[in-house]
Amino acid sequence: MSRLSAPFARAVGIIAPVLDPSFAAFLSEQLAYAIHDMTPIRPAWTRKAACRGWSTSLWFPERGDPDNGRTAKRICANCPVSAECLADAQEFTDNAALGIWGGLSSQQRRRARRGVA
Repeated sequence: MSRLSAPFARAVGIIAPVLDPSFAAFLSEQLAYAIHDMTPIRPAWTRKAACRGWSTSLWFPERGDPDNGRTAKRICANCPVSAECLADAQEFTDNAALGIWGGLSSQQRRRARRGVA
């Protein structure tokens, strides 16, 4: 059984007594494939990102947060792939681009797209 299907092992185990054993194994394998297909594929540049290992909450500050993304921006300032990160964020057109990407907030990125300093 693959690592991805492990969370479903109990569910399959619960219904396995009423299923043919080979069908239970098949079901477990299919669940593993389904979960794998839903796992987002990250761009290669993320392996070199300075933000790896940090809490994502730093890049998505809540309104009124006293830090307001400053820590994230300091980490981004020394990141070897901040340009790639920013380019990816500029491609987003929905709420996925909220937060700090490539050292800029969503508001700063909107201004940069419009050519406003």
